[in-house]
Formats: sequence, C-alpha cells, structure tokens
Amino acid sequence: HDALPISMYAKDQATNGKTIVAGKPATIVDTVTMTGLVPGNEYTISGKLMNQETQAEIPGVTGSKTFTASKADETQDVTFTVPAEQTKNLKAAVVFESLTQTKAGDKGDAKLNNTEVAKHQEIGDTAQTVTVTKPEAAKITVATSAKDQASGTQKIEAGKAATIVDTVTMTGLVPGNEYTISGVLMNKATNTEVPGVTGSTTFKATKADETQTVTFTVPEGATK
Repeated sequence: HDALPISMYAKDQATNGKTIVAGKPATIVDTVTMTGLVPGNEYTISGKLMNQETQAEIPGVTGSKTFTASKADETQDVTFTVPAEQTKNLKAAVVFESLTQTKAGDKGDAKLNNTEVAKHQEIGDTAQTVTVTKPEAAKITVATSAKDQASGTQKIEAGKAATIVDTVTMTGLVPGNEYTISGVLMNKATNTEVPGVTGSTTFKATKADETQTVTFTVPEGATK
C-alpha cells in the first residue's frame, strides 16, 4: 500500500502559539490533517514528543487518538501533556506521529488492520515544532520599617546602646530559593555608614510574598 498524505501543526494549548515556557507544565495540541482515508475505517494516530537538540524521545510524553473516518479527508487533534520537569532543559520539542488502520469498515481492506498507513516524523519541520522560552524573572519589591526593639517606636536615646529591628516585606520571590538580606546602618546627617553596625538574615522562601526581620545591635558609642 502507498502511504497516505499526512500533515501536522503543533501549538501550545494555552496560548495557541508556537512557544512554551521552560520549567512550567504545558499541553501541546497537534492538529493532524489526513487525506486518502477510507470512510468507515477505524484509525489510530499515535504520537510522541522528541527533543529536537538530542533527537531523543522525551520520556513519558505520548498522545493518541482513535477515530472512525467519516470522509476521505479529515483533521484530528492529538494532545500531549508535558510535565514541568520535562520542559526545564528543553530548547525545542518536535511531534512525531504515525497513523495505523485499526479496523477496516465495509469498504476497507481488512488485510491492512494494525498496519501503519502513514507517518510524519521530521525533526526539522517547523510546523511540528514548539520552541521553549526562558521564564521572565519576576520583579522583586522590598519595603522596610525600622523600630527600636525595646520601645517599638522609631526613636532611640543618645548615648545608650540600642537594638534596632528592621521589618523587611518582599514580593516576587521564588518559593524554594534561598535569599540573604544584608543591611547597614547609615548616619542620616552625614550620609555615611555607622561603623561596625550591620545585620543580616538568610532564609528560604516558602511563598512569593514574605516578611523577615533583620536586627542591628548599636553600641552606646555609636548613638552619642
């Protein structure tokens, strides 16, 4: 038998575009256009996702669609669910599809049952390819509020040692990432650093928006 003409177009389900984001799960929809089918025959489209760079199959990402042809020329969609882990280091994914006659109808040839009748597997075909882009880095914002630990006010007494607690509110963090807040104390009048008074806090973000405190110990000599 001669192979049937088959063409494909792969795209991201969420955006209808040709790109997905690295490190995020994606659903790729491959639209398969076939000509020369025998109406009444049952066919199965079987697909896999290939790493374009390595030309190796992406493990565990397959799709299939079984249908009965109602006319000679048909279009069917095959869906591929790609977990976040598989998109992390991927540059481009290419869909490979094959078409098998699973059951002949009244006008079909039963000898071709369970036989591949068409395939489209071209690693360089842009229509079959979805590219992977790096995620945009979230903009981190920081706001601070400093108070005297003892009084809870924004005043300390000259000539006396003090502990200043700075409450740092952040947005746009990446959960799981480790961050360090480093602080210095400045003399407002001279716009110079108060010598020897620093503070820092290292933490692992559990959510995008977090609040942490940084403590500064100010010796009495520095408050005179």
